[in-house]
Amino acid sequence: MTSLRSFRPSDLFRTSLTNLDPLTENYDTTFYLQYLAKWPSLFTVAEDRNGNIIGYMMGKVEEDPFYMHHSEHYLPWHGHVTALTVAPQYRRLGLAKLLTEALERGCEDMDAWFMDLFVRAGNLTALPLYKSMG
Repeated sequence: MTSLRSFRPSDLFRTSLTNLDPLTENYDTTFYLQYLAKWPSLFTVAEDRNGNIIGYMMGKVEEDPFYMHHSEHYLPWHGHVTALTVAPQYRRLGLAKLLTEALERGCEDMDAWFMDLFVRAGNLTALPLYKSMG
């Protein structure tokens, strides 16, 4: 059984199953802690029944600066998927979708208009997931 919960600072020492994967973007400790401080409700981990972290989602809400308001490229208040990862042995079980839906709910609670993300074109595992979610 898998459970979702909010990320805690001590989790930084428990992400080896996910962060050692070549598809996972790794950041320095400060970056993770800044997200946790600024958007705690949008930073979620998935744990297996033994308490191992088997995936996580880092997200944020943002909008383009005021001077961009008249640009055709202006992005209003929206959610952004910063990092989503699931340990390789736990993929294809729906965890990425659960984590993404949790972020979507959190962004809706913060009145975000939509969500966006960037994904590598070569990440053939992730592309169908994101396409299926719209």
